[in-house]
Amino acid sequence: MRVFAKINNESLEKVIVSFLSECINKVVKENIEKNSEDFDHLAIDSKALRLSGRKYNYEDKVPNCQLMHFFDVSNQQCIKSVVISEKTNEIPIAQQILPTLDIKNKIVTADAMNCQKKTVEVIINGKGHYVLAIKGNHSEFHQDIESHFKDKLDSIKDTKDYYKMEIEKNHNQVETREFFRVDADSFYQQDDWLNLKSIVCYKKKIYHTLSGKNSCEYRYFISDLKDTNLIALAIRGHWSIENQLHYPLDAFFHEDANRTMNKVANNNFSILRKMVNSLLVLIAPMFRNGSKMRTLKSFRSNYEKNLIRLFVFLEGLDLNTLFKSDNKQ
Repeated sequence: MRVFAKINNESLEKVIVSFLSECINKVVKENIEKNSEDFDHLAIDSKALRLSGRKYNYEDKVPNCQLMHFFDVSNQQCIKSVVISEKTNEIPIAQQILPTLDIKNKIVTADAMNCQKKTVEVIINGKGHYVLAIKGNHSEFHQDIESHFKDKLDSIKDTKDYYKMEIEKNHNQVETREFFRVDADSFYQQDDWLNLKSIVCYKKKIYHTLSGKNSCEYRYFISDLKDTNLIALAIRGHWSIENQLHYPLDAFFHEDANRTMNKVANNNFSILRKMVNSLLVLIAPMFRNGSKMRTLKSFRSNYEKNLIRLFVFLEGLDLNTLFKSDNKQ
C-alpha cells in the first residue's frame, strides 16, 4: 500500500488509458462492425468507496473516498477518475476535467448534479453535445418543464420525430419506456443554456406480472440535440456507467470492502481494477463455454494475483485472428 501511495495518480492513469486504447483499437475497431446507431458517448458519475472512511468520533472522522468517473460508454473504458472530497465537489471537477478530454462530436451525459450552465458551456466549447438530467436544483425551470408536459403527452405521441417508445419484458416485469420531446424555444429559459434545443420527458412504466402492480416515474432532460431517437439512446446508455463499471467494481472486485484510507493509494488501486475490468470486457467474447467462463471469473475475483497472468495472456494471443474466427461462429 505504501508503494501505491507514492505513485502519481495521473501518471499511472495516463499509461493505463494509453494501453487500453491500444488494445481497443487493435481488436474492436478492426474486427467488430459498428452499428449504425452507435455513437461516441461519455458518461459522468461518482462512486463512494464505502469502507475507506472512519468515524471514531466527530474530530477524527475520515470521510469515505469519493471517485468521480469519466466513462467512455462506447468502448466500456473509464478514461479518467478523480478523487473528490465530497459529492458537491463534482461540479467544479467536471468543469475542470472536461476541457482536458477529447469530447468533439461526443454526447456527454450526467445526472442533475452536473446540470450546470457553465458545464454546458464547457461541453459546447469542446465541440461536444449534451444530454443532462434536470431536477429541483433548477427549481423554476424544472417546474416550468413539468407544467409544460402535464397536458401535452398525448398530443406529442401523434407528432412525428418527437416521440419514441420501447417495451422490454424480463425478470417478471414489463417495462415501457416513452420519450416525449419538445423544442426548447417554448421556454423563456432557453437563452440561459448555450445551444439548448430540446427538452425531453422520459416516462418509465413498470408492470409487475407476479403482483399485478404498476409503477410509473417521470424524468426530464435538456439537450442541444434535436434527434429524439439519439437522445433516448443517450439517456438509456448513461446507465452503462452503473451496470458496466460501478456494479462490476463492487460485485467482482469487492471495491466497497477495500479499507485503504490513503486517497492516492485508493485511487491507484481503483485504476488497476478498472483496467482489468476493461480488459475482461474486451476478451469476454472468447469466453463462452463453462470452463473458460470460470477462468474469466477467476481473473475478476483474484485480479491482484492474476494481473501479470492477464498481461501474459493478452501478450501471447493473436487477438485479431481470434476475434475474426470467433465472429464467424
